[in-house]
Amino acid sequence: MPGLSLDEFYSFPTDLQERLGPPFADLYRGIEAEHCYCSGSDNEFTSLDYHRITTTPKREFQLSTGKRSAERTELLDSNAHIIRTPHVVYQIMGDIEIQRAGLKLEEVLACILFTGPMRFKYTSVLRESTSQSPFNNMLESDNHYTSTIHCLCSAIIKMSRAQNIKPGTKLYRGMGNVSPPESFHASQQPGWTEVGMASITPVLDIALAYSGLGRRREASLLEITADTASRPGRLPQCCEQYHDPGEREFIYLPGTWIEPDTRAPRKYVYGDGNTCVVTVYPVRIKTCDLPLVEDIVGQRRKMHRGDVRFKLAMLRYRVRKHDVSGESAVVKVMQRLIKPLEELQVEHEGRNAEYYNNDEQYRVVVRELHEAYRACARALDLVSPQTRHEVPSNA
Repeated sequence: MPGLSLDEFYSFPTDLQERLGPPFADLYRGIEAEHCYCSGSDNEFTSLDYHRITTTPKREFQLSTGKRSAERTELLDSNAHIIRTPHVVYQIMGDIEIQRAGLKLEEVLACILFTGPMRFKYTSVLRESTSQSPFNNMLESDNHYTSTIHCLCSAIIKMSRAQNIKPGTKLYRGMGNVSPPESFHASQQPGWTEVGMASITPVLDIALAYSGLGRRREASLLEITADTASRPGRLPQCCEQYHDPGEREFIYLPGTWIEPDTRAPRKYVYGDGNTCVVTVYPVRIKTCDLPLVEDIVGQRRKMHRGDVRFKLAMLRYRVRKHDVSGESAVVKVMQRLIKPLEELQVEHEGRNAEYYNNDEQYRVVVRELHEAYRACARALDLVSPQTRHEVPSNA
């Protein structure tokens, strides 16, 4: 659980699609492409934690999907101790935590990847706009791991709902070598947006360790009181690659707003000879509203259904316009002429979201809609040319 690296206080866009762009409609293919076929996928990097694992995004994806086995060097720290267990996503989908939270395969895959060295790649993307981020050397110019981060955020939301942390629980975040300015609790500083994944823990000693206790003379902690509105999520334990259950890491979504509590900061002195003054800052948390995987997966289907209904509405409007003339026989003919598009609507609405997320299948249904609409519009042109100008047949 890396300490907070806070270079400045920010008011930052919380919409992930505004920051990173939209994810792939087919989320699994998106995650695979981001790790195996996009910029930096074969470039080695070393994780910035004490594990110091050297790997590539492609290797990590292959490990997590069972496409290759881990080499011994990928499991060892600098002292040749085995420190990680890469999990294969297909082998843990039946875990009770995953089932209880209703996680999809793509969400579980993102969780596995995040608990390993790839965490630092995703952090580099989320902190890209911070001026002195220590993760900037991991940035790839055109790869923002958008699908992966969206799936990870969706998993965190679902886990937070399933775990239901008791309101009033105290949670802590080590601030590393960064402290809020003196104005933070003097009503002069409204707060800041945490642009990355905010890691916290209910274990005070763990947070103190990440705050720098024992390594510097001053350290800082954030103290958060859990409530029902803003709950963090803990990733499924079966996804964890590093075995340290004592940390009990919970995560707030990127884009979380942190503001001072009404309570004043408290100072504590630790140690005898080498003392350290720890300042505890009580804060309030407001989490942002991010989409679930189900919302993302259904976007293409929703857009296509809207397109079908819009085109039908245009044709039906032409029928109503002609109906004013009192030519009921012609109106009945026109109603029959738009029947093929109504039947196509029923057929297309019966297909699930995953069908539309297949690029080839999506192109087929779009073409079917376009051809059906043009055929209906041209047929109406023959029997009711006076309404033709109302709706162009090439829409």
